Parts: sequence; structure tokens; C-alpha cells
Amino acid sequence: MLHLTPLFSETDELEKIITVVTDITEEKKRDIEFQKLSLIAQHTQNPILITDANYKINWINQSFSNQLNYSLEELEGKEPGDLLFRDSVSSKHYPEFVQQIESGKMAKGDFIVYTREGNTIWMNVTVDPIPNSKGEITQFICLMQNIQEIKEAQAIIETKNKDITDSISYAQRIQDALLPNLRLVKQNLPKHFVFYRPKDIISGDFYFIEMYHHRVFIGIADCTGHGVPGAMMTSIGAAALNNAILDRKLTDPGKILTHVDGYLKASLSTSKESLNDGMDIGLISLNIATQEVEYCGAKRPLIIVRNDKTIKVVPGIKRSIGQFIMGEEFRFKTVSIPLEDTMNIYCFSDGLPDQFGGPNTKKIYQKNLTDFLALNAELSMKEQKQKLENFIDEWKGNLQQTDDMVLFGAKLTKSYFEKLKSVTSVEE
Repeated sequence: MLHLTPLFSETDELEKIITVVTDITEEKKRDIEFQKLSLIAQHTQNPILITDANYKINWINQSFSNQLNYSLEELEGKEPGDLLFRDSVSSKHYPEFVQQIESGKMAKGDFIVYTREGNTIWMNVTVDPIPNSKGEITQFICLMQNIQEIKEAQAIIETKNKDITDSISYAQRIQDALLPNLRLVKQNLPKHFVFYRPKDIISGDFYFIEMYHHRVFIGIADCTGHGVPGAMMTSIGAAALNNAILDRKLTDPGKILTHVDGYLKASLSTSKESLNDGMDIGLISLNIATQEVEYCGAKRPLIIVRNDKTIKVVPGIKRSIGQFIMGEEFRFKTVSIPLEDTMNIYCFSDGLPDQFGGPNTKKIYQKNLTDFLALNAELSMKEQKQKLENFIDEWKGNLQQTDDMVLFGAKLTKSYFEKLKSVTSVEE
């Protein structure tokens, strides 16, 4: 840009001309860009308004008029806040939104916007400050995007999610009611603890404790899946155990699991689709009459920690309950372990050793879990459970829980078995 300033003498004669040249290249570029943006703004489907540095409206595009039914004459010189964002001004997000704008930063948020007739529309609002060449804010551009349909869809989804969550929470109460009452169990099995932690609200793992015919039965089961599918399988699994022990009068853990295997297959065989559902389980029988621990496991081991802290692992059979193999009539077999003066027993689902975490984000693994249990075996049952909870939480850290978890632990002594004789029938 060229500025010419003439200088005259006292007799009004031209003496000189002062020439000032100003580079307005950047200003011209901004003008061109602004014209392009104005052209885009005029034809976009999104409502746009522009205010001056004092938040007074001085321009709106055609889409703004079409969607909100305001003309520029009605809005010019007014602030958009109280006029367009009536409900939003009192919302908890609006002060933060305004603070961002006043600090010269771009602000973005979802707000209810009012039309001229008083109708409301959900809009995603972005306000961008526009500085001049000196860095001074001269205008604010407000871009809106109609998100009414998105918000309505979200409201439907939230309602459905609440209904589903409420139903699952009710299912949890039913599932908890089906689990053994540990306060009643403790009266006859005082030196034990159960660590039970579902991954979701309801669980695919469950524990089973039943006293019948000179025996105490303890089952730790891990059904296919977790959440709702797993929980449905637990009801079948628990029913199968009850049928084997209370109805069929079976007492040998191997025979019980053989029956449960057939029961599960029969229950799922009516499906038109091929199902690969099953259950990993460890079934313990405390035989009061013979003072033996009888065990049979389907992919689940029994961990025995002796009084001298030596560890014995009774491995489970490498086969799940309900696993179908053509032409096979499989029979599970029981392992009997004579009772020693004092020994701890533990049985758990794979959710514990499979939990990721630790310094290298790896699984706990069975050996590490077994060593941990042996290290704390001298503690009381209450202390052991607390130690285990802390160990799992610290290992997991901020990671998600990998799977449902259940672990049973008990301290067995000969005097303890003698006491159990008085509360169980010894009739054959």
C-alpha cells in the first residue's frame, strides 16, 4: 500500500512529497481467505454466527436463519448466550466453555439451542477466536452442528442400557441366592474362606458346598464364558451337582463328575446348533469316615500345602465337563489323599492364574499363585483371604480383570474331622 503526503511552504508552494510504503501482503491474503471462508459459510448446512470482540452478533449465515428462524436484524448487536443458550447458561459445562473463549482458546461443547419459536435443538457448538495481525482478538466465529438425532438415539440407548443393567442386577441377586450361605457353612466348616470376584455383574464361576452322608462336598467351577452366558451355565452346573449328590446319592467325586458330564450334555443336546459349552471344575470330598480328602478335577488342580510348607499338586484331568468326543464314554476317576495332622487345601478357577498385570504385564500363572498360597498358609483364613485380595489387586493394577475368579481354601486337621463327625451322618 502506497501513502503520499504533500508538504507545502508558507507561500503554499509544494516543497516535497513524503512517500510511505506499507506491506499489506499478509492482510490481503487474510482478506482473500476470509472471502473464501465467507463463501463456504454461506453455503454450508451448519449454522454459523460471527460476533465482534465484545460478543455482539454481527453476522449469521443462511443455514442459521433456516434452522433457527432468526434474521440478522433480530440478532444484530445482541449476545448469543442468554438468547440462544438459555438452559445451557445454567449448566455445569457452560462456565468452563465461556472461560475457554475468554482465554482466547477454541471452545467446544454440546448445548441445547433455542429457535425463535422457543423450540429446542441439540447442537455441537465450536467457538473459535479470530485475532488480527497484532494478535488481538477482533471476532469470534461460532459453528454449530445439529446433533438432535444423535442425542435422541443416545437417550434410547441409555434407557435400554439401564433396563438391561437393572435386569442383570436382579439376576445377580438370584445367582447370589443360589450360592451356599457361607455363614451357615462356617458353622460346620469354620476354617475355610472363599474368594469370589465376578468379572462382570454376574459370573460364569461358582462355588458349591454341600454336607451329605458323612461327607463335605466342595466344588469350584468355571463355566464357558462370563457375564450372562456364563451365569446361565452356572445354573445348569449347580443343578447337575445337586442331582448327582442329593437325588442320585452319589458320593465318589469321579462318579459325580461323570454324571454331571452326561447331565450337561443332555441339557444342551436339544439345541439346534452345535454348542461347545462346558465346565471346568474341581470337586473335593472330605470323607469324614475314612479321614481322607477325595478329589476329582476337570482341568482344575487341587493344591495341598502341608504343615512343613511342602506343596503337592493333584492335577485335574485334561478334559472339560460337557466336552463331546464322538464315540467316547468317558469316566472321571477319583484320587484319595490321606489326611495329615495339618494341611491346607486350595482349589481355584483359571481366572486367578490367567490375570494379567505385574511389572511386565504377564499372567500370574499357577506356580506363582501356588507359591503365594504356600507362603501364607500359616495365617488364619481371614488373613489369607485379605492377603489374596491385596495380591490380586496389586498385580492387576490399572488393568481390567481378565476373567471371573473363585478360590476355595481350607485348613484341615484330624481334630477338625473328628468334630465334623458329630454334625454329619455316618450311615452308609
